[in-house]
Amino acid sequence: GRGEHPPFWEALLEKLHECRLDLRLRDAVRLLVVFSRLQRVDVELLEHCEEVLAAQGGEALVELHEGELAQVAEALGRMRRPRAMAAVMKPLVGRAHRLEAPLLVRLLRAACRCHGPGVVAPKMVAAVDAAVGAPAKGEED
Repeated sequence: GRGEHPPFWEALLEKLHECRLDLRLRDAVRLLVVFSRLQRVDVELLEHCEEVLAAQGGEALVELHEGELAQVAEALGRMRRPRAMAAVMKPLVGRAHRLEAPLLVRLLRAACRCHGPGVVAPKMVAAVDAAVGAPAKGEED
């Protein structure tokens, strides 16, 4: 709950709660990236950001730069949020033929993380890494 956060974060989260209805897509994307780096996250705010992504996403996501979409995809992968991940990946799939190989590897890793550990996904990531000369696991963060 909110009581677990230090005073600075507590005040910040309270302010975010107050203005959450005014969040735009780009705000939600940036907050999701920040949330993915925190040890504890306010689940209500996280879910609200995902709702903004779903409601305002689609065509609006196409307006975001590939790098921004990759950052939020990686964030959603770290937090294992598949529903929101699907919304972010959709505009990227349409651009896949124009994306650089290292960015495709980042997106593949994010998608694999999102769905948790497995056998096929890590082997697939390793094969793509080897094919494009990407850094080994652990070097990407």
